[in-house]
Amino acid sequence: EDDKHYKDYAEKLTELAMIELSLKKSDCGESAKQRYEGIEPYMFVRALQALETNYVNGLDYSLMCEKAIQRCRLLGQVLADSKEELGWRADPNTLGKWSVGIDSIEAAFRQEQGEKTLRSIAQLFDDMMELNETSLAVPKEVVIAHFAEAALSALDPFTNLVWPWNVKDFEKSMTQQFSGIGVEISKATGVLKIGSLLPDTPAYRAGLDADDEILNVNGEPTDKMSIYCAVEKITGPKGTKVTITVRRPSTGKTWDVTIVRDRIVVQPLRGWQRKPDRSEERRVGTEWRSRWSPDH
Repeated sequence: EDDKHYKDYAEKLTELAMIELSLKKSDCGESAKQRYEGIEPYMFVRALQALETNYVNGLDYSLMCEKAIQRCRLLGQVLADSKEELGWRADPNTLGKWSVGIDSIEAAFRQEQGEKTLRSIAQLFDDMMELNETSLAVPKEVVIAHFAEAALSALDPFTNLVWPWNVKDFEKSMTQQFSGIGVEISKATGVLKIGSLLPDTPAYRAGLDADDEILNVNGEPTDKMSIYCAVEKITGPKGTKVTITVRRPSTGKTWDVTIVRDRIVVQPLRGWQRKPDRSEERRVGTEWRSRWSPDH
């Protein structure tokens, strides 16, 4: 635990694996190209400007730059050495130009006098973008994303950019609204299971229950499907249909059910209240419904 060499090496291996994963086709069929679509330099520049004004502590621009430089080195290494099928490749000659260029940029950065500032990281960013054009020649979006994510990782675990491809998921988590069937799923045991159902949703009305196993989604087995891919396949536009194969462990029964997706609003409050007449009412958000009403 006290050996910094092992800690640093472990972090490097983790970063290499993360880079490699980001350059591969996902198990849902999303290509690396689709993942980086829409990323522009101004997004990172604006984020830096916002942090300069609003970040709770002073920004350590020196550490941010060091992290970004390291990520760019590792990006080249993965593009040249990975045995996986990646969206882009770099041959040894290209990697050599990239590495020499980074050495030169890093040397100039370290020779810069005085405290590192917003101007310092902005210049480093520009230099890396220009170097990519004459060496690696991967889409600029890839360099922008990795440079930015590495730089922001120097601040804290929670500061990051929401890139165009995951804006939809971000908005879902912020608004607690999405279009789907209304189940919370998990794959902690390796089997895709319903953890709970949201009241008054398509899944709830279809008779699904907690602990039901989802074996197929539109005929596609879920045994090797990631949780993220399963969510993507189960959710969809309001009014569209999804067919899932369900197995109920308590009875062993397996059946197919086709559910029409609807707009789902995750209520911030769910619970029970005892009324003065000793009857019970279920509270769902700000709406009250009798526990004994016909639709329950």
